[in-house]
Amino acid sequence: MQEELARPVIEVVEFPTGKVTHEMFAFGSELAVVPVSEAGQKRPIQELAQKQLIHTIRQWAGVHVRVQFTSDSAATVYAPSNMISTLVGRGGDNVRALQDQLGGLRLTIESLDNLPDSDDVSEHSIWSDDQDRRAYQSRAYEQHGRSKKTRKGRRR
Repeated sequence: MQEELARPVIEVVEFPTGKVTHEMFAFGSELAVVPVSEAGQKRPIQELAQKQLIHTIRQWAGVHVRVQFTSDSAATVYAPSNMISTLVGRGGDNVRALQDQLGGLRLTIESLDNLPDSDDVSEHSIWSDDQDRRAYQSRAYEQHGRSKKTRKGRRR
């Protein structure tokens, strides 16, 4: 995991202006040369790191999150309000362990309510965690207004 986020990036710079035009990095056995977008968009290496960070947090805590990089070595993780204490841990132990696992990436945990550009994101639009999703799916009979007793009564 640490190797994936801390891979070296070679920047191709336009000589007179000093503007970065392309980034080169190894991804597995492939060498990727990616053009750099305009100022408002993310760098390709940050997009890969963002996807990997989301995957790691989901595997580790079972919660859907959003991630925004504030710099090359810092990111803000937006999580549902009821899961922030789980991600941070007692005295910050969980977030420190996650930062060490990610190779020193500095993480800040905030609520989904604080997410900028959150027009389409609310706590109700995504599952707060996998356990809630499984629980709601397994209780489909509650949504239909029937219970097991009424179904058993019809079979006889």
